[in-house]
Amino acid sequence: MKKIFVTILAIFLLPINIFAAGEINAPQKLIASKINNTYKFEMDKANNKNLNIEIDVLNNGKWASQDKKSIIKKVNESGAKNSITLTDDELKNFASNGSGYSFRLRYVANNKTISPFTHTIHLGDSPISRNSSAWALDDINKASSLNIVPNSMISNMKAGVTREELAEVAVKAYRSTHNKTAQGSIDHFKDTENKYANIAFDLGLMSGVGEDKFNPKGHVTREDYAVVASKIFGMKSVKSIRIKDEKDISKYAKDSVYSALNSKILTLDKDLKFNPKKEMKREEVLSSIVRNMQK
Repeated sequence: MKKIFVTILAIFLLPINIFAAGEINAPQKLIASKINNTYKFEMDKANNKNLNIEIDVLNNGKWASQDKKSIIKKVNESGAKNSITLTDDELKNFASNGSGYSFRLRYVANNKTISPFTHTIHLGDSPISRNSSAWALDDINKASSLNIVPNSMISNMKAGVTREELAEVAVKAYRSTHNKTAQGSIDHFKDTENKYANIAFDLGLMSGVGEDKFNPKGHVTREDYAVVASKIFGMKSVKSIRIKDEKDISKYAKDSVYSALNSKILTLDKDLKFNPKKEMKREEVLSSIVRNMQK
């Protein structure tokens, strides 16, 4: 018997809101599965009949709907649930399959949108990430599509980002943004041979911690991330924002912190504090980087 591989992902935390007249809720209790080369999406029955579904696919950090290229499918209403199917061949016109596809769905009728999108779901060979916050998922998916996510991050997006992980993200983001990179063939540090640490040093994005060391497994604070981010995106410092804990910011990072705040790469907390010594999480770094790459 031919072995059939099935991947199933259920999304139950879908937005439930009251929309303007003529609109309905997003597809509810969506279940996505893949059998061989066919994707199947099942959802609760909608009150409206004769609906179509718009299937949006993420590719290279951009949703197909942004170019008006998403897929419209007639809903099959014959079973206990509404359903639609999609083949790999249909998807190839919209996205390249790296570690699978990222989708979001919404209802359309008479070529008009009548519901919001569902949350993003990923289906394919392997998950993009694990243990990530709902607010960060779209940005992480885009980062993966842009190929800037280090493999070491995938297992736990809520963990603190390390210096060698930040070096890899920074180098890839800088290359994508400025079309510029370095070879990284010279080892600058005694405690690592990581090529991205060397490239980040060559590009002036990151430096060592003293005594020819990089501290690759060391975690990154908010002020240190601000320094790197300001170099990636070439931001200028404008000291027009009041920071209540400014005295806690290291002197070397102060201009970069103001740059990051003015550019909205980072923000203050509700008490107008920056918390410069607080460690950055992996998902925070990826979200911040991706949002600024797309400005």
